[in-house]
Amino acid sequence: MGLFGNIEDVAEGIKIVFLAALVIVIVSIVISNFQTKLATNPGSTAESAAAMVKFANVSTYWDWGVLFIAIGLILISVMVARVMTVSPALLVLMFIVMAFMLIGSAFVSNLYGEMISNNADFAVEAAKLPITQYIINNLVQYAVVYTIAVSVALFTKQD
Repeated sequence: MGLFGNIEDVAEGIKIVFLAALVIVIVSIVISNFQTKLATNPGSTAESAAAMVKFANVSTYWDWGVLFIAIGLILISVMVARVMTVSPALLVLMFIVMAFMLIGSAFVSNLYGEMISNNADFAVEAAKLPITQYIINNLVQYAVVYTIAVSVALFTKQD
């Protein structure tokens, strides 16, 4: 490896830039579809208009950021897992970490649900962040998809 790196580093850098662009495109498509679904709510027109005003007034940048992190974490973790050398002996350790991740995500999701149901002020503020609320309510499913994606990336590559 020379002073300026090698071609593999350049290739990884290009992959990261394209990955970030892909995540931004996915997030913008999801947000756009979310706004369209919200605008075409089967409820009355007044409810749809009120929903769009509420959606426009919320901190959408926070929701964009959470969605960007949620999608980007999976993609970057899979990309990193593909370049790591892993011994099959680490499979047991990985299953233990995955079990703790699933238990932890279930705990956080349930804790969030209890906080929403028991604290009216928190529920009002959380309702302003619909995408974040959706992700946290479905955190266990997200953790399952994450662990499966990383597991497949780690143990199916050709060394």
